[in-house]
Amino acid sequence: MAEVFIAKDASTVKYIPEIRRFDSSLSIGEIKSRIENGTAVFSKELITSEDLYYEDVYGTDEYTRNMMFFSLIERLIGMGAELKITEEGREITPDELKREIMRIKEISDETEMFPD
Repeated sequence: MAEVFIAKDASTVKYIPEIRRFDSSLSIGEIKSRIENGTAVFSKELITSEDLYYEDVYGTDEYTRNMMFFSLIERLIGMGAELKITEEGREITPDELKREIMRIKEISDETEMFPD
């Protein structure tokens, strides 16, 4: 699971609409509280082709959903947010996260090309 932490700064409020576009289940107060308390603001299990639930429910395939997560991170960085991303307890860079998403995509594509 990739977790994203956002350092508290003077622009905290402007990050909230971007985060809510990705995960509308988080309230404005919850997002603000998580930023202020230094806890993970949002997280995502990087999904693979086995996670068909996302395609059925969200109408998007696993790669698209993972890239939506990564795009949110890029937008927040572009807005000036200082982010910390962790996966399985270790800090990773946005580039490492993108490589992980691409690796999942490659494995998924290979699995489709060579089933069983």
